Formats: sequence, structure tokens, C-alpha cells
Amino acid sequence: MNGKTKMKGKTFNYASTGRWSVILLAILFAVTLLLVAASCSPAAAPADDQGPIHVRLAIARDEGSLNPYTYVSGYPGHNLLLLIYDTLFQLDEQNVPQPWLVEKYQPDADGLTWSFTLHKGVTWHDGTPLTADDVKFSYEYYRKHKHARWTKAVAAVESIEVEDELNFTIKLSDPVPAFMMNPLADVPIIPAHIWRDVTDPGSFTDNTGSGPYRLISHEADKTYKLEANAGYFRGKPAVDEIGIVIIEDQTATFTALRVGDIDIAARSLLPELVEEFSGTTDVAVVTGPGFVSTLLQINNEREPFNDPRVRLAIARAIDIDGLVETVLLGYGTAGNPGYLHPALPGYKTGLKHITDPAQARALLEETGFADSFGDEEFELLVRSNDPLRVRTAEIIAESLAAIGMNVKVKALDSSTVDSLVWPDFDVTRGRDYDLAIWGWSAPVMLDPARLGALFHSDLNTRGSLNIGAYAGENVDAMVEELAGTIDPDRQSKLMSDLQSAVADTVPFVTLFYPDGIYAYRPGTYDGWVYQNGQGILNKLSFVPVP
Repeated sequence: MNGKTKMKGKTFNYASTGRWSVILLAILFAVTLLLVAASCSPAAAPADDQGPIHVRLAIARDEGSLNPYTYVSGYPGHNLLLLIYDTLFQLDEQNVPQPWLVEKYQPDADGLTWSFTLHKGVTWHDGTPLTADDVKFSYEYYRKHKHARWTKAVAAVESIEVEDELNFTIKLSDPVPAFMMNPLADVPIIPAHIWRDVTDPGSFTDNTGSGPYRLISHEADKTYKLEANAGYFRGKPAVDEIGIVIIEDQTATFTALRVGDIDIAARSLLPELVEEFSGTTDVAVVTGPGFVSTLLQINNEREPFNDPRVRLAIARAIDIDGLVETVLLGYGTAGNPGYLHPALPGYKTGLKHITDPAQARALLEETGFADSFGDEEFELLVRSNDPLRVRTAEIIAESLAAIGMNVKVKALDSSTVDSLVWPDFDVTRGRDYDLAIWGWSAPVMLDPARLGALFHSDLNTRGSLNIGAYAGENVDAMVEELAGTIDPDRQSKLMSDLQSAVADTVPFVTLFYPDGIYAYRPGTYDGWVYQNGQGILNKLSFVPVP
């Protein structure tokens, strides 16, 4: 990249204001910020000095030991995972799958048999060659050892035939509409010589990958250190070292960025800070489309939320346009009641959220629950370290109070919220909540098969992301057909019908899609690439697509 910035959206500069308040905040969070210095090298010189580049990154939580069975979240955990491990394909800036480990590929006419040739000279971090046997082993391992993300992705892989070290053929049991996106551009390849005898992958912490970075150290709940893989088959990464510090508090994160203790924050900048962070060249801000969803997640199993009329009443009580303006200050897009982002090709036009408190009250009267609502208190869970979501929860609670629902906002740490809404990230383990502010990362929005996982009622198979235990009439059939349809016209019709069904039955309320707003210090590194829906913390920022 040679220091060239390739980003979508608007770029702003940072103005240093409120000097004394900055100093006070820096003192308050001094202990946390010292961790950055302990885990990272000193601030790097600008890229044109040709010296080593050391980027200091802040993330909001520990993301596990960063192998395919121990990473924690979709963002930024998956993004960091893919710096250590490679996939057969890689999504480009526009989320179009491009060959990565694969040099050549050819599907047959019906899309059931795919032939691949790997790049020569790819090695694991320990120097062992990466071969077609590793690909076969990885996909078969994910089938055998259940993982919420990988197992479902490779379910349609019927067999993998290895011809030699570089050539192999994948045969599918059924057509997969977005096969190049998922699994090919999503599922990480793992080294057979290391994982072959591992029977409990959830407790295995080895991080030997083939990716552009090696994990050098990890101090739980504190720091990580990644070092560039100088022998990477696509060339040495642009950044020599990535030092990662965990800063849970959002204010502390941006204070650290402001005073120069970190170079980039993985979390999106608070909208109210965008104007403040403009004026000089110390810190730049880039904005772009965000495909991360923010939802009012509803437990469809629990009374009275098992009645779709109650769920619709909740939706009618909420002014989501007001949330975009009040909470996001306009840096976002109002939610589509059918879930899919309006900027995506499969979006069904004509679906629009309706705010109508009077209709909401009438729906509650119709259900017979209205008289008892005032006496019963419902909990609305939200992660305490996300002020935008906390504010969203507070406004929603006020809106629901106006239709007679007594809702108490309960702000808890991220791990506790996860354990109640999605215990062990396995929907078959149940759920223990009424309402929650939740969200899904960009890949869920992009992949039709993964989109269906939000809605299918069989939690053991296709409904692996159905954390509300939703069951909608005819929805399962739509999801199943969508997963096997490669005809674009039929796929479009199914996507349209699915969105309509979701809008009618309200498994959750899609509130908004925040814009990506990312701040970084260009004096340290200015080669960040904005990937639509993902932001600038992605593989493309370190190793470009050819």
C-alpha cells in the first residue's frame, strides 16, 4: 500500500479541544493506558521514513486466544482471526469474493463440483507447507467438531478429493448460492499436522496459521501482540507489529487516541465526537456504510412476547427515525422491518417502519395483556460498555412505558449479556431474557444462507443464530429453499418474501444500522482500507487484494 489511503466516505481531521479535561481523563485511565506501552513498541515514524511500523490498537473486550474455536465475537474477533489464518477466498472492499489461497478455480455447470488450485509456496507459520490435504482436513474437522459458524457453513460439502499438493475438488450435496462468500471466503484453513489429534478444540489454544500475522503474546483481558509474517505468500504486510490493548470503557478508548497512547480504535467513534475530532492532522476520521445491525431482540419463547401482536405493538411504539437522529446524530440508516440493509441488492423496497403508539395500545388491548402490563416488570438487557446502546435502551423503555409496558433497563457487562441471550454461543442451550439490545456483524447481512439462520425454527440445524427462538409461518420453507437456490430471480423472490414475513411477525425490531465511523492517527500509519460494512480493521488494510 506504501502509505496510500484508500477509503470510502468522508475524511475529517481532529481538533484538540478541552485540553484540561483531556488531561484529567488521561490521569483517570493511566493504569489502563500503561498497558499499551507494555504491549507495544514506541510510536512509529510515518510510513515515508521507511522504518518499522508499529500500530497500537484498542479493542473493547478480550477476544479469546484467536484460533477458529476460541475467538469470541464477529467483530473485531473474526477480523483479528483472519489476520492469523487464511481462507480460500477473500472479500474485497465491496464484499465481492476474490481468490486468496486459491490461484485458479472452476465450478461445473450445476454448481455442485468445484475444482481448485492453490498458490505455490504457501507455508504455515512454523514453515510447514500448506497443501490441499490441509483444506480437506479443515473442512472435515469443522463437520466433525461442532462450531456455531463453521459447521453450518461446510454442511453442504459432501466430499473433498485431493489430487496432489495443490489441486483438489469439492463436491456439494446441494447448490450453495453464495458458496464463494461462505464458506470459501469465511472459513479459516487450519494445519492438519497440528490439529489432527485435537479432540477438544474449545480448549486448544495453538495459533499456528498461514496468515499475514503471527500471535506472539496474549495476556488475558489486557493485551495481544501480533507480528508480521515476513514470509507471507502475498508479500510482507505493510505494518510490522500490531500491539493490542483491551479498553472496555468507550470514553477511555477515545481519550487514549486523543492523547496519542493508541493509534486506532476498533470501535466506532461516538457520533458526538466527529466534529470535535476535526481541525488538525493528528487524528483522521473516516465514515462509510455499516452493515452491522442494532436490534431490539425479543425472546419469542416467553409470554407475552410469544404473541406476534405483542411484538408488533412493541415495534409500533418505537420511533426509529428519532433514534437515528437522537442517538446516532444522523450517522446511520433507519432499520428495515424485514432486517436487510436498504443498500444491499436483495433489499425489498416498500417496507417501512411505522411508528403508531395508538395502534400499539390497540394491539395490546386485542391480546388481553394490556391490563396486566402495568403490574409486571420486564427487563431490557444492554451491554454497559456501549453508551450508544445504553441510550437507545433508555429511549425504548420510555417509548414502551407510553403504551403501558413497565420496562427496566439492565446494563451488564458484555459477557453476562451474552450468557443470558446466547449462552456459549449455542442457541440450543436456551435463553434467559425478556428483551435485549443486540446486533449482528456484517457477514450475517451479506450471506443469504447465514441470514436464514436468524429465522429458521430448527435450532439444531439451520437456525443457529435464532437467539429469540422465533418460528414464523412458512419461514422455514423459504429459508430452506433460499439456501439451495442459485437462480438469481428465484433467489430475489425468496428474499423479498422472507423480508415481508419477518416484517409481519416481528421476531425482533430492527432499529438502525450505524455508519462506520473510525478514528486513527495517520502519522503512524495511513494505509487503512474501508471495507463496506466492516470498517477499516480488516485484512485489506495490511495486505491488498491483487
